[in-house]
Amino acid sequence: MDMPTTIEQWANYIGTLTGTDLYSKAMAANSIPFVRRLEEEGFAPSETESILTMFASQFQHDGQTVPSGVDGAYIDFNMLLEPMPSPT
Repeated sequence: MDMPTTIEQWANYIGTLTGTDLYSKAMAANSIPFVRRLEEEGFAPSETESILTMFASQFQHDGQTVPSGVDGAYIDFNMLLEPMPSPT
């Protein structure tokens, strides 16, 4: 499969991932090199965050524990699902 090039393609691709395949792809995506690659392909930071959030949500959909505190991760997946409230 070719690398997805739109948010919709990413959503469709991530939605097909389950089990260890989901885990390995999500861990690879949650890295600085992957984020840089998306930026080089023209994705805005908000779109990159959306893609990573899709991976985090797919863990829940697949019945897996959402990985947290992974060494070398770009962002904690749980923070994408439960962002901290804004100070008032």
